[in-house]
Amino acid sequence: MKRLPLFYIPALFIFLLVMNFISDGIYDTGDGVMHHLIAKYSWKHPALLLDHWGKPLYTLFSSPFAQFGYKGSVVFNIITLCATAFLTWKIAERMNIPFAGFAPLLVISAPIMLPVGMSGLTEPFFAFILVSGIYILLSGRAGLAAIIISFLPFARTEGFFLVPLFALIFAMKKDFSSVFLLATGTVLYSIIGLICKHDLLWVIHENPYRGAEKIYGHGGLFDLVGKNEYVWGWGMTALLAVGILLYPFHKKLRVNIPGNEFVIIGGCFLVFLMMHSVFWWKGLFGSLGLHRVLACTIPLAVIISLRALQLLRSLIPNRALSIFLLSAVTGTQLFLVWKQHPLPFKISWQDRGKMNTVNFLSQKGMQKNKVFCADPFFAMLTNKDPWDKTLWEQFNCTCPEMNFKNGDLIIWETHFAQFDIPFPVQLLTMDLRFREIYRTGQIPKDKSEADKKSAVVVFEYNVEKSSELADK
Repeated sequence: MKRLPLFYIPALFIFLLVMNFISDGIYDTGDGVMHHLIAKYSWKHPALLLDHWGKPLYTLFSSPFAQFGYKGSVVFNIITLCATAFLTWKIAERMNIPFAGFAPLLVISAPIMLPVGMSGLTEPFFAFILVSGIYILLSGRAGLAAIIISFLPFARTEGFFLVPLFALIFAMKKDFSSVFLLATGTVLYSIIGLICKHDLLWVIHENPYRGAEKIYGHGGLFDLVGKNEYVWGWGMTALLAVGILLYPFHKKLRVNIPGNEFVIIGGCFLVFLMMHSVFWWKGLFGSLGLHRVLACTIPLAVIISLRALQLLRSLIPNRALSIFLLSAVTGTQLFLVWKQHPLPFKISWQDRGKMNTVNFLSQKGMQKNKVFCADPFFAMLTNKDPWDKTLWEQFNCTCPEMNFKNGDLIIWETHFAQFDIPFPVQLLTMDLRFREIYRTGQIPKDKSEADKKSAVVVFEYNVEKSSELADK
């Protein structure tokens, strides 16, 4: 049983690869596609390697895969997902946690982890960097672990909030050289920024989340926890609750847990969860209350859950019963993830409308026309470089004042243009310079209808025709 993951992890890896290549749908056509585009075009526009929103470390490592298209970016994430599952198993083994061999399966079968792992999103890579640092730290190589952890903020910005926890661990051990090594990533990227951007503090000055709260708003403090069915699943949620309560009372309950695990595993997990909960509650740092961000700490949730199972095993010393319980939890997880995100991914009705739009433009011979649009999915569908202003420009609220040329296309859609910018479509329909040439779907009145209604409207700019109409 101890070697079981060596057999089923490669099998799962091959299965996910096959699902990737036969899927015609995409889990996240917004941020996931944008991260892919940044990685893909970073070789053509090297400045993108320091794009703060794009996450520089993710862009660097995923860019070779992105050259093969979106499915290539997904392959990169599948690799990091399976590597994360493997390292979670090795961490559980090093901590002498019973049934460590189930850890990889629990990681991959977490309802949020599998779909995020088959996307262009950055959460799986962040989880990989996190568990890599933890595993190396537990292996006794504190200095190397500190260097790896120091790059967490450049895999995802939340890393800045976790690095202090590792500084606390090193300080408690009086390993001050490792404390200083935790600055390696920030110092290195700051120096690169000084050379390329002439700004040593570019990481601060180019914070992409400043002011975004005005767009996204806020919600309830327990909204993320309330989505537990879609994050951890019912079984892992129950074990998580028991495991978190176990930490402060582990000695009384006769479960041996090393002191540094409180900070490394429990601390990182709780800080990350509370941080995002508070950000969404208070509307800070552009938080959108997305439960997918918790995929970053799924490996930690698995370790805590296994500790809970260890407690149950000590209370009910029946190995067969323990295996049955863990099998039931794993089975529940697999059922939930298959129910919520059945593989292979099928194209959504919203994305079908976007593909039909691009097909229309292709049939009309207009696919090469310059496009103004806010949705990155259209850039991928039309195979346009979003940073080449002869082909593409970002649609924004100043659209009517942009420097248009006859034949330019404006693709207005309901997610980004209507709600994120926001820019009412009526401002285009009433402007004689913009001629509507295509429309699909229904325009929702507000965000409450966004799950049921979605629309795309395409306009062509032609100032000559608008003059003729004005004369008439």
